[in-house]
Amino acid sequence: MKHTIAEEFYLRCKGLYYSKYKRDRFNAIKSLDKAIEIADFKAYALIDKFTVADNLGLVTEMECILEDIEITTKKSEWADYNAILMQMNATMLTHKGCHKDALKLVNDFSRDNKGFNQDRFVNKLTRINERHCH
Repeated sequence: MKHTIAEEFYLRCKGLYYSKYKRDRFNAIKSLDKAIEIADFKAYALIDKFTVADNLGLVTEMECILEDIEITTKKSEWADYNAILMQMNATMLTHKGCHKDALKLVNDFSRDNKGFNQDRFVNKLTRINERHCH
């Protein structure tokens, strides 16, 4: 059965809602897994699932999602592939307590990609690190 983009988008939004406002990990992941299953281009649903894992601090889930993205997504299909993967890896490193390694990854990427604005992203990583330190 062919699913519409609207069904995929609904499931993605539902998963983010359960994560952010209900703090319901089970229904958030369940909804996003269904979106990933029906999606023609899985990367966006996987990014949403990574966001849920980030919001809930699920490091193991983040690692699995990164592997899924690298397996299911061709670099040529996605213009921001390298930037998104760098941000996901840096976020995961910060959750693991490797904040300095995450900042190095961001700085190295910024040096090689002059159009990337790192300030806002570094602030996010700093907030995550502060949550883990307190």
